Amino acid sequence: MKLLIDENLSPQLAAWANEQGLEASAAIYVALQGKPDIQLWRHASAHSQIVVTVNVGDFLSLARSGVACHS
Repeated sequence: MKLLIDENLSPQLAAWANEQGLEASAAIYVALQGKPDIQLWRHASAHSQIVVTVNVGDFLSLARSGVACHS
């Protein structure tokens, strides 16, 4: 399982997840800080990652809308 930690959570979560044996990165470390959710969504999809966020509603909307992941 690969994780992408959204900027609304501490990037230390990525370090902790990696220590636990999960592959994780943080939005801030992949140049996604301040970018629209759609860019984070597409990055996660392109890298087979699960988005970890407190902003669940917005990402559920993206998933439900069928927004193309790699556009």
